[in-house]
Amino acid sequence: MVAYDQRFVQEVMGIENESEVLTSRNNEEIMMRYSLKVRLKKRKGGKEVAIIMMNPSAADENDSDRSVNKVLEHIYKKQNDFEYVTILNIIPFYSTENKKIKEKIDKIISHKNAARLNAINESNNKEIEETVKRSQKVILAWGKPSKFPLFYYYNQLSNIISYLEKHPDVNVFKLRSYRLNEDETNKKPYCLTSSGDPGHPSYAEMLGIRKISIDKYFGVKL
Repeated sequence: MVAYDQRFVQEVMGIENESEVLTSRNNEEIMMRYSLKVRLKKRKGGKEVAIIMMNPSAADENDSDRSVNKVLEHIYKKQNDFEYVTILNIIPFYSTENKKIKEKIDKIISHKNAARLNAINESNNKEIEETVKRSQKVILAWGKPSKFPLFYYYNQLSNIISYLEKHPDVNVFKLRSYRLNEDETNKKPYCLTSSGDPGHPSYAEMLGIRKISIDKYFGVKL
């Protein structure tokens, strides 16, 4: 487990999560997280920034993870007028690998039904809607999943576009990949993936943020 960095984290204010027990025989369960709200040190004024990422990795009320710590540190150092950071996710299922999310979805449908999966998605979407409405700034950082059913992914995106369209301050991170090109030089800074999705900060240097607009037909526009 990764600890929250006490240099810039005051406290974990709240977490909205849920578990789905699949079978009573072996108590197998699937964990979901809808939101994670953190208060930063030495910040006042009550302003909140919402970060929408792909899916939860490990962070909860007691332990953090590498991606969450990285985002919190960047907001603390570079966007220092925010007291609260709330992490949201397109997909609410805890997993460190995209391909395992599909396994969790399949298990919920097979052990429960599709209606239960829809209810989980609706709870997640409602949390995103409410958090986006109250936040002064929104930053999109969900990347592009691999080894994952894209129809489900884009269906989730389509459900939250209307919340983002109405917000006056939507942004993406400006990033530079840690991976090297063939000539061993760093890639140029980027904001979007080759498919037009907001870049995920896990494997990149975070350089700043850039304001964008949202179009329900064409997605993120720089």
